[in-house]
Amino acid sequence: MVVPGGLASDLSAEAARALADVVRAVCAETVELRDIYDEHEGVRDRFTGTGRLEPERAARLGVVGLVGR
Repeated sequence: MVVPGGLASDLSAEAARALADVVRAVCAETVELRDIYDEHEGVRDRFTGTGRLEPERAARLGVVGLVGR
């Protein structure tokens, strides 16, 4: 568990290995997604102008689901 100033308990060696495996997988996926983004103009076009939707605006627009969160 993460607590202010550090950890409440140490990770076991097995948990540390599992966490490292997840981090490696996320890094590999991120590189792959970045390559797709860089290589496809249509993908880049879809992201142009996208950003954070403030909760107040989401409520005003009636946005629900994943976008509304």
